[in-house]
Amino acid sequence: MGGSIKVVMRRISFIALAFVSTLSAAPCTSFAIPGVEHPATESRMDDERMAQTNSGKQVSQTSVSTGKPQGFHQEGAIIGLDKQNGVGIINIGQDKNVIQGDMFAVVRVKDKIVDPATGEVIRVIQEFIGTVEAVSVRKSNTDVKLDKGAKYIEEGDSVRRKPSTPSGISIKNISTRRIEISWNLSYEPEVRGYKIYRSSESNTGPFELVEMVTKGDATSFEDRSSSKFPIVEGKVYHYRVSSYNLLNNDSDQSNVVTISAKDAPAPPANLKAEGDKIRSNYLEWIPIEDPDVSGYKIFRTLGKRGEFVEVDNLKGRETRNYTDYGGGKPLSPKLEDSTEYSYKVSAYNIFGTEGPKSSSVSATTASPPTVPTGFSAKGMQPRMVPLTWDVHPDPNVKGYIISRSDSPDGPFEEVAKIEGRNINNYVDKGAPPSSGWGVSSTKKGTELEDAHLYFYKVQAYNWVDSRSDYTSAVSVLTKPVSFPPEKFTATSNRPRQVPLEWRPVPDITIAWYEVFRSDTVDGEFKKIGAVKSDSSHYLDEKLPDGKNYFYKIRAVDKFGLIGEFTDPISATTKLLPAKVAGLRWEIISGEPTLLWNANPEVDIKEYIIYEKGFFGWSKVGTSKTAQFIIRGLASGSTSSFAVSAVDGDDLEGEKSESTTVRP
Repeated sequence: MGGSIKVVMRRISFIALAFVSTLSAAPCTSFAIPGVEHPATESRMDDERMAQTNSGKQVSQTSVSTGKPQGFHQEGAIIGLDKQNGVGIINIGQDKNVIQGDMFAVVRVKDKIVDPATGEVIRVIQEFIGTVEAVSVRKSNTDVKLDKGAKYIEEGDSVRRKPSTPSGISIKNISTRRIEISWNLSYEPEVRGYKIYRSSESNTGPFELVEMVTKGDATSFEDRSSSKFPIVEGKVYHYRVSSYNLLNNDSDQSNVVTISAKDAPAPPANLKAEGDKIRSNYLEWIPIEDPDVSGYKIFRTLGKRGEFVEVDNLKGRETRNYTDYGGGKPLSPKLEDSTEYSYKVSAYNIFGTEGPKSSSVSATTASPPTVPTGFSAKGMQPRMVPLTWDVHPDPNVKGYIISRSDSPDGPFEEVAKIEGRNINNYVDKGAPPSSGWGVSSTKKGTELEDAHLYFYKVQAYNWVDSRSDYTSAVSVLTKPVSFPPEKFTATSNRPRQVPLEWRPVPDITIAWYEVFRSDTVDGEFKKIGAVKSDSSHYLDEKLPDGKNYFYKIRAVDKFGLIGEFTDPISATTKLLPAKVAGLRWEIISGEPTLLWNANPEVDIKEYIIYEKGFFGWSKVGTSKTAQFIIRGLASGSTSSFAVSAVDGDDLEGEKSESTTVRP
């Protein structure tokens, strides 16, 4: 720590050094150290300022304890060492109240920072070396046992039991029931923390320990109200601070600083009331900037001279307006029409402490909107219904509510709430709308049905959500989906494929056709492809041989409406040629000849002859007829042969049973 401070402090500018020289330090007992100047005595002004604080003079918002520049606190020094036996001598004893068992921190001066303008020592950079324990105390010196850091301790190192008193104590309110106490950073390396003391009675106490700060480099503590140590708005509190070192020894307590805790909030400013609203009134004000304000309370009376009664509690400091529905809801406000009401508002903080009420303001309610006019709907649209109406002339109207039903007699359900008096159209798509400024869906449904008759009504609502009566219902029919394609056929007995054909649907809105396939007529049909509307055929390829499939198709229009399926049809891919049967051999015209039964298929174009070798079957020839002459087979040798049939589509059947030839 000392090294890093040394580097930083050497970079401090002349101006910064001059400023630092005004910082305060608590009084301490110091021994003379070669090359280190002692702190100057406190000024008369500081004495007077300290006397004012100690006499109990209240500081309303911020109080600061002043003092001297921070120097070097020393109780004694190492004057003799015997490292081999782990003992030494310090130059203080009974004359400084040293007793056996006292522990001392050993520190060493590493550097000092001097104001170049005055030559005054501003700060002494110190290094913690270790600890020693008093074992034999005499009048003016003491034998000590070297404890931690024994091998680094040297003669001339300084020793001290307790740290310096924290200096530069200041205090301020940072929020409601939160007070911050600050002090100067300690440069004594053995300091491990601070103790915060508070009195709620006077600057002379009694003081209670409210917190132990466990960081030696801490420079502040935030005192928050708790059940054990509450902070009450507007109450005066007094604080002291002490530090403690790694030996758990405390410094002397600092001077007293005093502050009045932050008071309850004032009422919001510029309260206004706006009337001419249906069975409701609108209030607005300038939100209080104080971050500790948690909300506002609204008070109301009938007329101007009645008793004000709390009607609502609004959470949130930034709340700036309120609509009074008289204890009702937006759709059912309960204030009287054309009636004057008066209001007051107060603020309360995060702990619920309420401040004074504002001056009163008044407002008078108005009447609900009339029924909208010019309501109409457009039919035969794909799963949507465009609606229009006239813009409402009443400036109090905030928007419109659209309701829908499957019957002219209802029940009608709200499907959209449109915000904005000048918006006079809406497209109902069933699901929550994805476009349209100021539109919100109130019905979470699916898309509208195809070829379905719907009924609609519209009503206007004002800024307090008071609604007009409904318009008369209008009816509209949505667009039907396309019919299934006609003349749907599938061709069988094609090698590993099934061609599909159909007659196009006579509808210019058709965008494409979707093809579905299943292994069984009652099984799950899965989509296998799609073709554009200008095509009327599809080839299902790469299928297994001799496999039967079922097919359906449907049309889809450019609006995404999915048409009806065709009835399922089936087709079978071409079978492989049958397995060659009756394979045998004979000597014909002096040559071994393979013979077999001709296959029953009419499109057999050839037979393939295989001979079994060391690595398996290999092709040795072909024949257009049901026989094959074996050449090159030596007399007395043997070999096995098999034959397969190939049809006109190059489909090859299974090999025959093998036969062994022995010429």
